[in-house]
Amino acid sequence: MEYEKAGLLHEQFVRSAERTPDKLAVVSPEENLTATFSELNTWTNTLAVKLQAMGVWAMTPVAIFVEKGMNFVASYIAILRAGGGYLPIEPSFPEHMLELVLEDSQPAVVITSPELAPRVHNYPSEKILVLEAGWQHYLAKENAEKDLELKKPPLTLDSLAFVAYSSGTTGKPKGILNHLDIDKAQHLQVMEITHSVVDY
Repeated sequence: MEYEKAGLLHEQFVRSAERTPDKLAVVSPEENLTATFSELNTWTNTLAVKLQAMGVWAMTPVAIFVEKGMNFVASYIAILRAGGGYLPIEPSFPEHMLELVLEDSQPAVVITSPELAPRVHNYPSEKILVLEAGWQHYLAKENAEKDLELKKPPLTLDSLAFVAYSSGTTGKPKGILNHLDIDKAQHLQVMEITHSVVDY
């Protein structure tokens, strides 16, 4: 019952952002970047709208193929807000493993960086979203020009939230978690970001 009252993971994050908008949410020392809950709330809403426009909805896997940092955090929250489940792919994966994971999971979108984008060139280009510098601004402008707003997907605590493949993957997921599973696993970053500062 406690988890049901708390709601979905991204809903918990949004409530935290509304309660403490000016509180630091993410610190990324290597990038020398910080973000408040208000900033992260705006960025993830913007990205979630774009993801929905690309076909992401309830129970849709979305791959995150970026280095750990601010964009990684923004991506997984945005995926949850769009209704999907996030699938982190380690940049250290060799090419054959990367292709194996993409082939097996068939993510609706692959979120990546300019540096890593060449490694997913074989995946359909219309399903690749490259987060260029300043994406927060140009995606917000694009969403506004197209009059796009975030729609509320039909999610429950049993809805897909997370898919994981190990570095020694056989091409099958190592773990598939729903919102309730992650909510119970307090150590996961998704839970930490809903309440406190996360170092990335």
